[in-house]
Amino acid sequence: MNKVKEYLRKGRHRVRRTLNRILPGARVNKIKNLSQLRARLQWIQVPAEVGSVKGQLWPEEQRALYALGAMAESPMLEIGAWLGLSATCLAKGILASGVSKEFITCELNPTPANYRRLPDGQIAFYYPPESEITMGACSPEVYENEIKPVVEHPEGVAGQLRANLKRVNVDSVVQIVTGDFKTALPVRKFRFIFTDTMHEPSEIRRNAPNLLKLVEDGTILACHDTTPENREELGNYFQFSESIQIKTLFIGVIKLRKDGEKGP
Repeated sequence: MNKVKEYLRKGRHRVRRTLNRILPGARVNKIKNLSQLRARLQWIQVPAEVGSVKGQLWPEEQRALYALGAMAESPMLEIGAWLGLSATCLAKGILASGVSKEFITCELNPTPANYRRLPDGQIAFYYPPESEITMGACSPEVYENEIKPVVEHPEGVAGQLRANLKRVNVDSVVQIVTGDFKTALPVRKFRFIFTDTMHEPSEIRRNAPNLLKLVEDGTILACHDTTPENREELGNYFQFSESIQIKTLFIGVIKLRKDGEKGP
């Protein structure tokens, strides 16, 4: 009889574990730190609507942002929303947490005027359009296939972003701000920042000093497209109490020095 009870007890535990692995919101609510996020990542499932938003995030990165949306404290900030894939992952995580959070996404909202061809054929991005300092460049193929269709869309980048967020039912969760985060946002502290504007060391050097003004001790900073070279450059500006790398997504918890200074 005792063996039967033990078998049934173990069976119930197996069922619970299976449900926790299948149900989208079941596990993200239990993740409290980055170590747990990394350990449980493979079992997290993002809501199906996320797959309908175009973007360049690995499935593992989508799951991580979904979990971070549930785990992070308010207020939350995203820099570089584009069409809204990362914003959708974060917003769905906020909804899964069951907690009301302030979530702002800041999008440059570029137009074709922001792009110019360089002598070597590369397509460079300038912001504002009249600037003579490039913010990055891509191949003609990438521009024609991935960027041009978006920036030439009648609704513009911001219009498509709003439409996508509404279509996946997170528009009430996300506040959209257009423009450069350095001037479009008041200087304030955020508990979570996801930035898609740190793709190379020169971009980190351009944006990190302003990001420093927005963080405090314990702020979670997530940076997309982080290479080992980018990670080294981040270390020149930020110190982290813990960090993990998921595909190209670097996630770290900001640690301020005792004297209040930020950096290594």
